[in-house]
Amino acid sequence: MAKKVNYGKILAVLFLTVLIWVWADLAKTAQFTIADATVNITTPSSPRLWVSFPKGSTASIQEILVKGATSRIDRLQRSIRAGERMTFDLDVTEEKMIEEGDHTLLLQPFLNKRIQEKYDLKVEACIPEKIVVHVRTLVQKSLVVSCLDENGNIVKAIIDPARVDMFVPADGGPAAEVTLTSAEIEQARTTAISKRPFYEFAPGQRKAADIAVKITTPTRALTPQTIDKPQLGYVLSGNLVGKYKPLIEGDNLVNVYSPVRIKATTEAKLAYESQIFQLILEIKDGDEKSTEVLRRSLTYNFPDEYLRTKQIELNQQPVEAHFKLIRLPAPSAASAAGS
Repeated sequence: MAKKVNYGKILAVLFLTVLIWVWADLAKTAQFTIADATVNITTPSSPRLWVSFPKGSTASIQEILVKGATSRIDRLQRSIRAGERMTFDLDVTEEKMIEEGDHTLLLQPFLNKRIQEKYDLKVEACIPEKIVVHVRTLVQKSLVVSCLDENGNIVKAIIDPARVDMFVPADGGPAAEVTLTSAEIEQARTTAISKRPFYEFAPGQRKAADIAVKITTPTRALTPQTIDKPQLGYVLSGNLVGKYKPLIEGDNLVNVYSPVRIKATTEAKLAYESQIFQLILEIKDGDEKSTEVLRRSLTYNFPDEYLRTKQIELNQQPVEAHFKLIRLPAPSAASAAGS
């Protein structure tokens, strides 16, 4: 007769075995030092509060000594090796630090709560032991918006709206700011740029306004300039290249090569002068069939960048070229063979 299997006894043995393993694991403890952790300030739920550490919105923790089961220490070490950064968020409402003034945050209990929740490890010590938290009460003000370049210099600009409402310190300055790069300053001469102004509480500590403003910068002042010796170039259709050459009528040469009057910034004038050709005469398909003198206005070869940003324009009527197309002799058989 087969014996009855006592499943209850087997389960009891397995349960006790697991308990022994767990107890043995927990009995083996280790310590580990976390280096270079940080505490970050979360945005307060109330817009009337501004919170910071002495050196900004983050504070560094040099060391955190944790202790616990070896397996849990191993899990923490694997997470750090995998690239997890030890950062901890500070909510001043949760920590009951909403009164204006300086508060002291004791780091050991603060970190212990968070590390226990995530890793089930205990914080034994940390360096530093505490950090100061600055809390300021803000008031709503209507601030003038000023525009600056990347070096902090004032940029002349039209800003719409010219003022924004922000929560700032009662004794704070009267202006919010927007910063434009040199490329944005140029872009704003032709197209309005949208940006949110900010208020700077301290270097590196900024708060952005809830709305964006539109910024336009005035076009650069253009002054009358003259290109004394313009060079003329030709653009021929591919069907005409090597077969015809343009010939400007003699009495028209002085007109074509006369000084070119423009209005431009100094930079744009120099760029225009540096072009290989300042004047272009376009030769089109069909021009070769004309038996009459052709008349066509010259194209002024302004650099695209300065034309687009309205830094250069013609300050005279376009000159008209009078020309004919002269048929070139066909290449000889010898020269054709040589080529």
